[in-house]
Amino acid sequence: DMDGNPGTASIMLYIESSFEIRNVVNVPNPVRSAGTYFTYQLSQPASSVTIRLFNSNGQLLKRIDNASANEGFNRVAWDGTTDWGAALGNDVYFYVVEARSNAGETVRAKGKIMVLK
Repeated sequence: DMDGNPGTASIMLYIESSFEIRNVVNVPNPVRSAGTYFTYQLSQPASSVTIRLFNSNGQLLKRIDNASANEGFNRVAWDGTTDWGAALGNDVYFYVVEARSNAGETVRAKGKIMVLK
C-alpha cells in the first residue's frame, strides 16, 4: 500500500472449454457405389477418433480407427465396405463417431446411412 506495508494479490482465472463434436454428417447420403465421406467438427484437437458402422441388428460391420482428429473441420473417406471387404447391400445402417480428448473425455455422435445401389 502507500504506507509501505507489504501486500499480495491473487487473480483466479476460470476458462471454460468444453470438448465437443458437432455437425456430424456423411456425404453423399444415400451412398452409391463410390462410398461416402464422414465429416465433423471438433472444438479441440482429439487424442483419437473412431468411426463404427452397424447394421439394424447392432452387428459391427466397419471400424475406422485413427480417423482425423484435428480441431475444426475433419473429413474421413469410407469405401462402403465392411472390415472383411464385403460391399454393403441396400439398407439403412447406423454409425457412431467417437472422439476422445487429450484430457480423457469422450464424446459421441450418431447418425444413419442409407445404401442404394
